[in-house]
Amino acid sequence: PVLASSVAGDLFSGEDRDRTWPTLLTRSCGRADVFAGKVIVAAAFVCLATFVLAASSIAAGIVAFGYGPLIDLSGALMMPAAALERIVLAWTTTIPPSIAFAAMAVLVSVATRSSAAGIGLPVVAGLAMQLAAYVDAPAAARRLLLSSAFDAWHGLLVDQPYYHPLVEGVVEHLAALQAQRPDVDD
Repeated sequence: PVLASSVAGDLFSGEDRDRTWPTLLTRSCGRADVFAGKVIVAAAFVCLATFVLAASSIAAGIVAFGYGPLIDLSGALMMPAAALERIVLAWTTTIPPSIAFAAMAVLVSVATRSSAAGIGLPVVAGLAMQLAAYVDAPAAARRLLLSSAFDAWHGLLVDQPYYHPLVEGVVEHLAALQAQRPDVDD
């Protein structure tokens, strides 16, 4: 959430702060094109940041412990190739909720016209969601939290992988992204 918000939260409010909207909107692109371009940049940044974090953590693990078998969460031994495949897939599962946090940052940035709010409020919301996940709430309520999708990787690193939390989290958060999408007219 912090990395996603750091860029997405400043994409729109930066134009207000620098007073560059008139120049930007008098070019050959329409408002919808500008909006779509900025949202695509935010999503691309999230994907790039996730890739860099994944590559650096995998490289650090290989340097620190070598390229050998890995003990998964169920206590079974996984061969290095299978472990690497599941770890890459586990990192990939963090992209949809990260993009959802970027969408929240864009929404807050557009609504408040403030970079600080666009960057800070999604981070605070993520922390509040994480805190709410620790409270003894019904399981259905905890699963609806945006931060719960970050835990979907647990199902991938067990002896018999299960994908239900991953699929459920992606579907729920894509629906949330669709609900947050504003209508932009030219």
